[in-house]
Amino acid sequence: MRFSIQKPNFIIVNCSGFCPSPSVSSIIVNKYATREDVKSFNISGMGCRKDRSMMVLNCLFQSGSAAILITNKPSARKNSKYRLLYALRTQGAFDDKAYNFVIREEDSKGITGVTLRKDGDDMWTKNYSGSIFHNLGSSILPLEETIGFGFSIITKELLNNLTELNVPNFRKVIQHYCLPASGKAVIMEIGKKLNLDQEEIEAALMTLHRFGNQSSSSLWYELAYLEGKERVKQGDRVCNYP
Repeated sequence: MRFSIQKPNFIIVNCSGFCPSPSVSSIIVNKYATREDVKSFNISGMGCRKDRSMMVLNCLFQSGSAAILITNKPSARKNSKYRLLYALRTQGAFDDKAYNFVIREEDSKGITGVTLRKDGDDMWTKNYSGSIFHNLGSSILPLEETIGFGFSIITKELLNNLTELNVPNFRKVIQHYCLPASGKAVIMEIGKKLNLDQEEIEAALMTLHRFGNQSSSSLWYELAYLEGKERVKQGDRVCNYP
């Protein structure tokens, strides 16, 4: 499909670790001479710091990127590789532990930076599995799986959390999983909560091994891995969590 840089109405750049001036979105607009009324957004933010817990962000995230063209024009349907079916955003700011997991603050010497808490993995996987089970699951799972999961929740509450939740069988509606490649422990824990096997978390593990933590662009690295293995077929559904 031929593409003209004059077509996009919006340019959105998400990059937390590299914050030049002019911004990355401005550099793209200038470099490629986009249309003059294009709306550009640059999402970023971090700082230099001295405390160890505030240096993790620099070490954890690697240099990588992915460019994706997204459109809502029906005429592009025949040329599009993927179609967005559901979009879900989890709000965890009501939980102090979640709110303070990654936070901008001053270090012991008064230098502003970003702190990454050590105890965030459990919170992350808890919020992720909860949003998948309760919100996305209710939209895509067949009725028998939804009823089974609902009955499991009621039983757990009646028995004061003495039983484990019944994990729905997402394989009935999802064929591939692109998990956050932020660390092996996170990938393994999410895979465990979703009852995924080794092959289903392989794309995330290999992305982390080859390229490091690519943050929100991990999806496209993992999809490229799955496509390279010829596992993605027409009509398959992919579940992604950035």
